[in-house]
Amino acid sequence: MNKKLLITILVVLVVALVIGGVYFFTRDNQESSNVARENITNIEEQNETENTNAKNGNILVAYYSYSGNTENFANVISKEVGGDLFEIERAEEYSDLYTDAEAEINNNEKPELAGMPENVEQYDTIFIGYPIWWDRTPAIINTFLENIDLTGKTVIPFCTSSSDSIEGSMKDINNSASEANILEGLRISGGSAESNIDEIQNWLEEIGY
Repeated sequence: MNKKLLITILVVLVVALVIGGVYFFTRDNQESSNVARENITNIEEQNETENTNAKNGNILVAYYSYSGNTENFANVISKEVGGDLFEIERAEEYSDLYTDAEAEINNNEKPELAGMPENVEQYDTIFIGYPIWWDRTPAIINTFLENIDLTGKTVIPFCTSSSDSIEGSMKDINNSASEANILEGLRISGGSAESNIDEIQNWLEEIGY
């Protein structure tokens, strides 16, 4: 074989090997970089979640809803803050809502509950939702709060009312949850949960959730 031709072939082979090595080295490095970036992103997301959980602690969104309106807002809040939902229910249904409910509010009665959340002591933050009746909280809300040791816990009221402000009901919340840290509540005057989502999100941001 011609010596010159042989040298040419060897040079071509060397160049090919070099190019191939550079290609695979670059590809491996790119794949490693992508994996590293993905791992960093996952760690950051995990840390963000852990930081949020550490800040807010275990959250319970408890609510009493007679017509279903307050329940809709409780569902939205639960999704926004990642809290567990619990419906507060009366052990016995009202025989006459307007007569019975007004009487137990005026007489500071504590109607019996159908049940309480399991391991309620695990929750650090309790959102408490209710309709406003006669400018007050339904009496069942006071029963619920007074069945929990709220020492060191945070209570956050939210309520629905087309006319009354939240201030009247806050007197009941302050009495029944006197050992808790009570944050600014939210009154929703009407409309669907979806139409009030901006108001809910702004409120949650303002109170740190």
